[in-house]
Amino acid sequence: EPFALAVGTNGMAYLGGMTLASELPTTTGAIRTKCVASATGSVCVKNTGFLSAFDTTKAGTASLVYSTYIGGTEIAGSNSPMQQVLGLAADSANDVYVTGNTSAIDFPTTTGVYQTTCGHTNAGNSCGAAFLSKVNPTGTAFVWSTYLGGTNANPASAQGNAIALDTGGHVYLYGLSQDGGGDFPVVNPVQGYEGGSKLFLAEFSPDASQLLFSTRFGNTSTTVTSGEQPIANNGIAVDAKGDIYFAGYTGAGGGFVTTPGTYSTTATSAFLRGFFGKVSPLMAASGSSPDGSAPDGSAPDGSEPDGSQHDASSVDGASADGSGADGSRRDAASEIDGGGTKKQASSGCGCDVGPRTSTAAGS
Repeated sequence: EPFALAVGTNGMAYLGGMTLASELPTTTGAIRTKCVASATGSVCVKNTGFLSAFDTTKAGTASLVYSTYIGGTEIAGSNSPMQQVLGLAADSANDVYVTGNTSAIDFPTTTGVYQTTCGHTNAGNSCGAAFLSKVNPTGTAFVWSTYLGGTNANPASAQGNAIALDTGGHVYLYGLSQDGGGDFPVVNPVQGYEGGSKLFLAEFSPDASQLLFSTRFGNTSTTVTSGEQPIANNGIAVDAKGDIYFAGYTGAGGGFVTTPGTYSTTATSAFLRGFFGKVSPLMAASGSSPDGSAPDGSAPDGSEPDGSQHDASSVDGASADGSGADGSRRDAASEIDGGGTKKQASSGCGCDVGPRTSTAAGS
């Protein structure tokens, strides 16, 4: 079942998704040529991810450049997927960036990346994390590969849905941290954790060794179910200045955070509604290293080494949790098609500033 499509240079196209087929066509030397098959050998013991690359300038079987399974060891059990590829992007060298979700505690990661392990309980022998991987042009190896998710013994599940790249090689990830995701890693967040499932935006250094920025966002409800969903595969984009654009839909019924002056700041019904937002780029000083600390020593939750909260306030008084100096909520999103933005602050983070009118159309 395909979920994601990306186009590279020189006629290259990439397809990703999940499969139960143990006879998926794979290529010699690919990252992973086999899944764990059932006793009959006809299917994998659980749905798992795949990535296939095609040269559209060639015909027939010659067009398949490489094909590989993506993920860790499949373990028989529930019907939920072991892993699935949900988002793809390709750069000018035809390296492919892959994201999705995995429950495998042995999902392949590489040395020096931001997160090499995911939280799990030994009894369950599984976790629930997003992954972000860079695959070389021949599909024979990961350039780098990292988890992104909670590290507690029983963390909330997370998934990556869409990827964007900027001209400096930074990698942007958009996804969902599901119910109870209070341990999802954040760096200079623009909105605090309100409870329940929340969307997230994250920015990685080009080698994925640092998490430069990560925030949850969504409605302000403290209930478990909050109803936001990102657009898979192409729900995030980055412009030449490094501004981040994102879109999705929400069933919050008015609780989704918006910014003043945007196209639509209030919901007119409880039905699903689209949203669109814009976030400005970060200053270079911001970031979090593989051990979870930022260059200034702050922890991944934004706190300082002494336990105090990292100062992510902007010059207009907006604070790291997204509230303004007057207590009003300030965030980088608007229902339907309005968007706010963050600006560079003296602390090195990007924080909320006034409204920006979007030109996107909503439904």
